[in-house]
Amino acid sequence: MKKKFIFLLSIFLFLSINFITASVVINELVTDSEVDRNSDSIIDTDDEYVELYNNGVDNVDLTGWSISFIDTTNELEILSGILSAGNYFSILNPSGNQNNDGQILLIHANGSIIDSVSHGSYADGNISDNAPSGSYSNKFNECISRVPNGLDSGFDNKDFVKNYCTFNNTNNFVLINNKNNVSCAFENSNVTIFADVNGTNISE
Repeated sequence: MKKKFIFLLSIFLFLSINFITASVVINELVTDSEVDRNSDSIIDTDDEYVELYNNGVDNVDLTGWSISFIDTTNELEILSGILSAGNYFSILNPSGNQNNDGQILLIHANGSIIDSVSHGSYADGNISDNAPSGSYSNKFNECISRVPNGLDSGFDNKDFVKNYCTFNNTNNFVLINNKNNVSCAFENSNVTIFADVNGTNISE
């Protein structure tokens, strides 16, 4: 009876630890900047960033964790600090220059891969499942964002969209800009839509 109790307890502890670590996801990233985020009056690679999100109920110690940026010049960013439940952890100007097509790995201190995102045309063995490319045409599609916030279905092409950047904030909307740049719509997981409409009402 005692051995059985210890065995069940071990399973419970293993599942709990696995849940806590898996709750941290790569939530948003910029590989081609449109905004001066470090306030140096220059828009360049220093304004790139990657954002983590803790969608669990427990704080996570990131000490010894790392982010591996895999493209034409592989780089490794060592992390530290506490990521509290429901909060964000953004690395502004991470190591190296990020390509629009690549792969990002979030690695636990014990060496296990917690999350990974392949984007653009990076050949990870299944390009059809990749998140969008990091290239942009304006500030409304500068970011590769996980929408809804923190959701991880296991399919990058379903979880990520090109979006307006929400640095250290929720991704639970998609900002849609019309061709005249005078109105927009916000769409969240509840399909609630808000809009500013300007124009002339024509009736017959």
